Amino acid sequence: MQGHASTPKHTAADTVVSSSAGSAIDSQRAQDYWTPERMRQAIPASGPKAPKVNPGAISERVEKGAPTSYAGSAPVADAVSDSAADRAGGRAVRAKSVRSVGKVFFYNPSDKKNYVCSASAINSSSKLLVLTAGHCVHGGKGKKWMQKWIFVPKYYKGKEPYGRFSAKRLNTFSAWSTKTDFRYDVGFVTVYKQNGKTLVSRVGGNGISFNYPHKVSVRVYGYPAASPFDGRTQWLCKGTTQQENSAGRLKLPNCNLNGGSSGGPWFRKFSTTSMLGYANGVQSTLDYDKVGNESPYFGEAVRKLYNQVGNDT
Repeated sequence: MQGHASTPKHTAADTVVSSSAGSAIDSQRAQDYWTPERMRQAIPASGPKAPKVNPGAISERVEKGAPTSYAGSAPVADAVSDSAADRAGGRAVRAKSVRSVGKVFFYNPSDKKNYVCSASAINSSSKLLVLTAGHCVHGGKGKKWMQKWIFVPKYYKGKEPYGRFSAKRLNTFSAWSTKTDFRYDVGFVTVYKQNGKTLVSRVGGNGISFNYPHKVSVRVYGYPAASPFDGRTQWLCKGTTQQENSAGRLKLPNCNLNGGSSGGPWFRKFSTTSMLGYANGVQSTLDYDKVGNESPYFGEAVRKLYNQVGNDT
């Protein structure tokens, strides 16, 4: 979508949870579907284009409450070493691989193509929750739920050290699935256990924060796949967020993570010891001048969505 646009008015219906449930049979089909060849050929998901808001005009704010954080959880046992060293790579740098961050692969029935996104494991009551972008679970207005959805933690050059976790239930806001409202481009996915073990027990679960100031220091992780990147390894940007013209959006200036990084976490207070942080945003779009990334603001709506789906098993 080109040109200037106003942000649609927020309504109570926007924050209603929209979900799609799968079955154990669907889970196995998803596991079997993703051959190495299909994974290599999957297209980086970039989502629909966000509307450009009039410069200087702050649109209607999303619901905000008191700053709240929920703690993360370390894995029960770390069977795989995190040993890759950081090295410079322009505005984004190649990351030391974080086991709770991974690639998402899915089939889009709307255009019958295979896509790839990024995502992270989030601690919750179920220990089975994945955070990603809304456009990585649903195509938006007039489109469909994604299918054959799997999460591959710490994917690295085709290697899958923690295996695959298939989606059991996809969740997003109705404002995303019916309006393509980018203030609500957030997705939570409940995954199946892997050989009786939860996702968080395998790779750890990050904490999550809500209602924090628009200005906060973050690390953004993802698997960018468009040139000059190739989607085979994790990359990260560091910086301080700022409020985008849309009050329901955050911007990280000078970050050049592109298609394929969609759904990657924006972490505050990331620990290089535990390799866990607090998700305070999610990779949504590359902004119009292509010198910054944007995320929905994690306010009360996202907190309520997290609390509603975090118990699903």
